Amino acid sequence: MAFEDLKAELGILMERVNDESEDRMELYERLRELLNETRAFGMQAPEDLKALEKQLEAELFGSKDNAST
Repeated sequence: MAFEDLKAELGILMERVNDESEDRMELYERLRELLNETRAFGMQAPEDLKALEKQLEAELFGSKDNAST
């Protein structure tokens, strides 16, 4: 995926996060995919997106996973 496409995908994902009717697991999985693609480009993942990933992880899987990271 081209860098500009990746940025657009991240923007769309952030809009979907604000929509409470979205499936949180689907959002979490897509966020992880996009962050992995960002890292594959050799770029640093944005801190706010890493924080969102941790927040969704804790919400979906409980605090035990959050404590292990």
